[in-house]
Amino acid sequence: MKTWERTKTPGLLRHKGGRYYGRFSIGGKTKFVPLNCTLMEIARVRFAEEKAKIERVRRAARANEQGVATLGQLLEIYRGRITNKTGIAESTRKRNLENVGFIQRTWPGIEKLHPGLITRTEIENWRDRALSKGTGFRPPGAKSESTLVSGRSASSFNKALDALRTMLDYAVDAGTIHVNPVRGNDGLKAKLDPKKPQLRCGLAVASASANHAVFSPSNAPSVGITSTINPSSRHRQRGAPWVISCSNPAFRKTTSRSE
Repeated sequence: MKTWERTKTPGLLRHKGGRYYGRFSIGGKTKFVPLNCTLMEIARVRFAEEKAKIERVRRAARANEQGVATLGQLLEIYRGRITNKTGIAESTRKRNLENVGFIQRTWPGIEKLHPGLITRTEIENWRDRALSKGTGFRPPGAKSESTLVSGRSASSFNKALDALRTMLDYAVDAGTIHVNPVRGNDGLKAKLDPKKPQLRCGLAVASASANHAVFSPSNAPSVGITSTINPSSRHRQRGAPWVISCSNPAFRKTTSRSE
């Protein structure tokens, strides 16, 4: 039994396992794209969709070579290269493709712009807009937007900025623009929120009595923490304070426990 069976549609093949694939020539190499179906009718529709995607990338590449590509066409080239790139994890591929969607949702109309119109000022305006409004996405049923999910996080913007830099490199290589406005301008990146410092110390029992227990740090003696608590705290009133006394004033704190 042959591995591949031809159909009446050129490029549409049926694998011996029953599933259909599209055969395309991309960058001089043959690639088989799974259509994830076993019905001919569905396979023809999905094959036509895949063929249209690849043709858009080809047209974009020709336009870029001629120096007339728009940002929308550079987006198509980037998306096509990431989709067809080998040797990367699927999670990495998905994340890189999400960067394209982030750019389109946070920069309306960018697809129609010529690469020469992308200036440092325009990128700064995009950054400020993206960090304040994000993509506007809110999961179904969510009561509020989170910074990360809504696209307002600095890390999301910085990843999209890296993708934009790569796209503009295509225009530089084709001679469409002379200089990539993103490359070498580290000041364009959004500032990441500093991580909160964490105090790590192991507590060992130093002494105990019927009324209290005293703990002191065993792994961080320079901090000099001494904590006094009531061992029968589970019987205390909710919200009763726990006092942590430190030789370093920076760590002096009184907290309330919720049980």
